[in-house]
Amino acid sequence: MDNKRGMLVESKKGQMKLSFGMIFSIILIIVFLFAAFYAITKFISFQKEIKYRQFSEDLNSDVEKLWKSTQGSNKVSYNLPTGTKEICVTNGDFENVYIHKKRGIVSYQIDHLDEEKTLEGKSSLCFEVLDGKVEFGLKKLSNEAEVTIVKTNA
Repeated sequence: MDNKRGMLVESKKGQMKLSFGMIFSIILIIVFLFAAFYAITKFISFQKEIKYRQFSEDLNSDVEKLWKSTQGSNKVSYNLPTGTKEICVTNGDFENVYIHKKRGIVSYQIDHLDEEKTLEGKSSLCFEVLDGKVEFGLKKLSNEAEVTIVKTNA
């Protein structure tokens, strides 16, 4: 009987070790999945921030090119990340272009932009982002010192 009891005890110990090993493996898998999910969401967030920064640099570059010329007008189009609602121009002291996202606002300063003429007495001028794309016009007349943003017919 002792042998049977001894085998029974060893068998139960083996099952306990297997159960602990399985539980530990499941915990490790959950931890790795959570870490992978976290890393992917951070990467996507970082990628979106890069796209917003690229938009501001491209807009600044387009405005500066037109500002350096004597006169001209361009219809411009920019790609933005999904979840971007609208782009607004305001008369701000530090930032004059605001990007409205699903969660929050990102703002940038665009140099050589005539906010007063762009806004025409309004507090802001907004452009809707459709399918990750926004379009508007840039204009500068020969007698103007800065560039104006205007709505274009879609």
